[in-house]
Formats: sequence, structure tokens, C-alpha cells
Amino acid sequence: MTEAGAAFQQTAADVLARLDQARDDAEAGASRLAGPIRITAPLSFGVTHLAPALAAFVAGHAEVVLDVRLDDQVVDLQAGGFDLGIRIGRPPNSSLTPRRLTLVRPYVVGSLDYLARRGRPAVPSHLAGHDVLVYVNADLEAWRAAFPKLDIGRLNVRFRSDNGDTLREAAIAGLGLLILPDFLVAASVKGGRLEPLLPSHPLASAAIYAVSPPGRPILRRVRALVEHLATAFGPMA
Repeated sequence: MTEAGAAFQQTAADVLARLDQARDDAEAGASRLAGPIRITAPLSFGVTHLAPALAAFVAGHAEVVLDVRLDDQVVDLQAGGFDLGIRIGRPPNSSLTPRRLTLVRPYVVGSLDYLARRGRPAVPSHLAGHDVLVYVNADLEAWRAAFPKLDIGRLNVRFRSDNGDTLREAAIAGLGLLILPDFLVAASVKGGRLEPLLPSHPLASAAIYAVSPPGRPILRRVRALVEHLATAFGPMA
């Protein structure tokens, strides 16, 4: 797209946003909510937790129309025309308007087969030399953040993916150790397919945020949805 085309697209988006805000203001006195809400969220969290909460919201507001896009890649809210984004971890972009919805707790996990072959690390220093599975867009940063004193150069990356479910299945198959949030591994741990490690060194909880694009007023229906999600999720960790 040319620079002029991008400028025109942004201008058009701003005009539509102002029209939507004008309609929202006109309906502010009414109890009903109406209109579209465009949302982006991580795939796995969207399927397991967000979808049921969104369905409940729509069931209670017949004139609200949701457009939900699930993608583990972080997208530009403004460029994509999104009203709301769901992020795991505080957004690095300070121009976004964040609202914390809930907390999740990450765990280091491995399959029983892998641990039988390679041993169970009892302390973080025992992780050196182990095979690990990582997100494409983060690589070893999750391990660096979780264990600052660990020499991550001694970790062997065996598998990368942009999707948490894929990484979990690779861990179940015995390819290595993995850091994932509880909502992705709880069922596998309960079923005995994965084992949480380092119980004496718990990882810090991570917040899940709803974020709005900069420079755009937050519509009444979007605010109502955010409040609904905060209530629906509650503390998860």
C-alpha cells in the first residue's frame, strides 16, 4: 500500500470511529447495547476461556455483533480496526489502554517419558543441558525471565511454534521441557501426560489484559464487554 493509500485508510477509519462514537453517545441514555465489536485474542486462550464468556455476553445483548479473530501473533489494533485486544502479559506498547482481567500462572512441565530419560531438574541450575520447546516470537526469553541466573545458552531448543497447543503436544510427545500457563497444561497434568517441575521455585503469575487502541474513545458496549470479561474470568491463579 502506498503512503497516500495508508493515509486515506487511516482517515476513513477515524471518520467511521467518530460516527460510531456519535451513535454511542446518542444511545447512552438507553439501557440496551448495540453495534459491532471487533476483537483479537490469542488462539488457545480464545478457544478455552474467551469463547464461552463472549457467547454469554452476546446472549444477553441481542443487538451486539462480535467479530472475533484468534491469532497467537500480536496484531496492530489500530491498523486492524480492532476495538479490543486480549494480551497475556502487560503490553509493551505504552500507547495502548490496558485493563487487567485476571491472572494466570505459568509452569515448567515435561512428559514422564522425557523425565525418565533425561532426569527431573530439582533446582533451576539443573535445567542446563535440557531440551526445551519455545514460542517462535519469544524464543528463550520466557526461560530468561523465569530464571535470570540460568545460563540459557546451555538450553537446547528442539522445537519452535507460534501456538501453545502445538508446543504442549510436542512436550507430551517427549521432545523437551516447556513453560506454559496453567490454562494450557492443567488438563494434561491432571491426566498424567505432563508433570509440573520445580515446585519449590514457582514462577510469577502473569496478567491477562484487555487493551484498546490509542486515540479512539472506548465505546459503551466495549466497556460493558470488558467488565463482563473481568467478572467472568475472576482470579485464575
